[in-house]
Amino acid sequence: MLEQSNRFYTPEATAHWQAFKTNPSDVIIATFAKSGTTWMQQIAHCLSTHGDMSFDEISVVVPWMEVAHDMGIDLNASKLKPRLYKCHLAADEVPGGANYIVLFRDPADVLLSYYHFMEGWFFEPGTIGLDEFADALLFETEGSFNYWHHLTSWWPWRDHEKVLMYCYEDMQPKIKSIVADVSRMEGIELTDDLLELTLELSSHDFMRENGQQFDEHATQAALDKICRLPPGGQASKVRRNVAGQKSAAITPEIHIKLKEHWQGRITSSLGFEDYASFRSALLQHNGF
Repeated sequence: MLEQSNRFYTPEATAHWQAFKTNPSDVIIATFAKSGTTWMQQIAHCLSTHGDMSFDEISVVVPWMEVAHDMGIDLNASKLKPRLYKCHLAADEVPGGANYIVLFRDPADVLLSYYHFMEGWFFEPGTIGLDEFADALLFETEGSFNYWHHLTSWWPWRDHEKVLMYCYEDMQPKIKSIVADVSRMEGIELTDDLLELTLELSSHDFMRENGQQFDEHATQAALDKICRLPPGGQASKVRRNVAGQKSAAITPEIHIKLKEHWQGRITSSLGFEDYASFRSALLQHNGF
């Protein structure tokens, strides 16, 4: 799985996004994986297009910067105003000069969501345990793939006028305020009608009912060959219930490692004792 994952970002695709020149009005959604990226893509796109749903997959109209080249997408060709992009890049990697929406999520929930996303696509169900996967995802990675580095790199940017920053867990309770923030960043007048339309088209029920537009099938089609994966894998963003398959659970061993890594990487540098205290500080910062 790791060998296949290491092929995910090709040198050509990396060179393409690293050479990309932003416009001051561009909006880049910069999250760690499985932290509300698709949800925010849909909110931003709905505001920008007043609810246009004519796209095949959200990551075609709000391109994923790191793989756009391999999907046949030119990052400079977007006709949206403002142009919208997503990435999983840390603050010290992302192209500068744009606007940024940054989302964080509890690392335990990131782990579970990522595991179920990769299961059935990058590895057969039941062949890799959650403890093994946790080591690969959270405890033995560096750079763009490192949860702790992503969080610590972005936190100092929380006061920047061109940065919006939220925790995934607060998106639903504060959704109207967040939509208003994003509309201001995009330079879009938020009427009552547009607010209600955006809330409807970005709701869990709507996105689940229209899951093919949010399931990364176009992304998967482009990357299967690159990663040497068999066609037909399931890269679903909606949790699949497979008969006879046990649901993965966070073990006590994983909880211990999560606490150790949080204290070693986050508490030591930012002072937050745990994710709950970090989330509380960000809520207070946002005036929620």
